[in-house]
Amino acid sequence: FLTWRSPCLGCGTKNINGHGIFCANFFTSKGDFPRCGAAYCGECYTDYEDSPFPVQRTVDEEEDGEEMGFEVDDEAKKRFMHGRTGDHVMGVGFECDVCNFRNINKRDVVWNSEKDLNTLRYIRRASLDVMWSRESDTVRDNFRRMQKDWKSAQEELTIGNVFPKMGRPEMEDKNGIGVAVVMLHTSKRKGRYGDHLQVETIRKTATWYMNAYTAITEEDDGTLFASDDKTMFASSSPTRTKWFQRFQLGMKRRMGVTRKQDEAINSEQILALLETGEHYWKLAADAQEKRGIANIMAFVVIGYGASLRGEEVPLASIKGLNEFWKESMSRGLLMVTLRG
Repeated sequence: FLTWRSPCLGCGTKNINGHGIFCANFFTSKGDFPRCGAAYCGECYTDYEDSPFPVQRTVDEEEDGEEMGFEVDDEAKKRFMHGRTGDHVMGVGFECDVCNFRNINKRDVVWNSEKDLNTLRYIRRASLDVMWSRESDTVRDNFRRMQKDWKSAQEELTIGNVFPKMGRPEMEDKNGIGVAVVMLHTSKRKGRYGDHLQVETIRKTATWYMNAYTAITEEDDGTLFASDDKTMFASSSPTRTKWFQRFQLGMKRRMGVTRKQDEAINSEQILALLETGEHYWKLAADAQEKRGIANIMAFVVIGYGASLRGEEVPLASIKGLNEFWKESMSRGLLMVTLRG
């Protein structure tokens, strides 16, 4: 593959000496189809202009999704939107959109079918997410070092082809790109706090697929690791491949993670809670019920007033409260003492 040459399907420029991105089936016939021959310049393998998939564009965002005013530069805007020379030899195989479509559907693309064309768009996005699980500098340095080492060795040594043949002649979705396409479709659904679902919610798609796959195949590959509270099993599921793990990482980097922090309780809300507690305390039928209401209200007031976490409130010491009661109350304060 370091000697492959072909015109780019995007711009027509001829890529030589393995430069660009080559489909693994460049010289391989898949099923009854002729050899693929697909190759691209790195930046010509791009997402579509009207891509519906969300891309994180700012360093940070407000919780309502509005930008905080800091926008990345023009070069960074291209992140996640195109491939890079050498992406096809970065540890996971790259097959072009048409080959992947054939892997999923066991047939060729019907070019006047809107559904087939839409599927190709999703496949392109999934492939780009896999690529962008690695940064551009890493991809560039890996490819340059590979070329340099190989060329230098060839000048002084007699070395045959140390690489196995690239390409997969069988039409089979071994990497789970079909599930990846379903996940991308799921990602467009409106979320609770934004215009799209968050990554952790999207991953549930891979979870239900894994559960169904294991139930159907009834895999029994043995235990790899076991301890008192955790067991790991071997699995042949496509969602456990290196390719699929790279896809999930790349998708997470592209979409980012929006964290919805718990909002603080304000003083007006605390006063409203106390008023409610006072109302139910007056309606209580006996002393035991009143004590229960009083305990709840004390928990609320101590936690809010002393800024304690929930597990810290029970550490409040009644003995300490009594000891400093008069002194602190005379100043209009209440000293809350904690055990330990």
